[in-house]
Amino acid sequence: MQISFSVMTEADLAAIDAIHDQASAKLKGMMDQPAFAGMMVYSMETMTDLPVGYIAGLSIMGEADIIDLAVGMPYRRQGIGRQMVMRFCEQHGQHMTHLEVAASNHAARQLYQSLGFEETGRRRGYYPSEKGMTHADDAVRMTRSGLTG
Repeated sequence: MQISFSVMTEADLAAIDAIHDQASAKLKGMMDQPAFAGMMVYSMETMTDLPVGYIAGLSIMGEADIIDLAVGMPYRRQGIGRQMVMRFCEQHGQHMTHLEVAASNHAARQLYQSLGFEETGRRRGYYPSEKGMTHADDAVRMTRSGLTG
């Protein structure tokens, strides 16, 4: 799918919640930070102004942290997440990019590994138990050396 990117602004917060419920509250607080880096993603194949995904994080001097990303349900498994992560790394993580992902999110971990991310640590029991889970999930810390790192 052909996509386009635009810089994320506070005007995008309602659209973000439509993609990932309750995400805007976390992002709104981050947007005031000078290191904030966020992108909205639009499909060039649909005739709508609504975004199909977003990616947000922090970036300082070529080292970045991806804090949140989501692709709308109808647009998943089309390579959009891959394109978002690569674009974010190219623009903001020239030296290094970090992220955390739930240990049980095997699809996301596989995607990140295919993009050059390696597991660098874990936070035991970081994510609270969800319905049907008997224990909290670990956060897997992953890092990708950048283009110049």
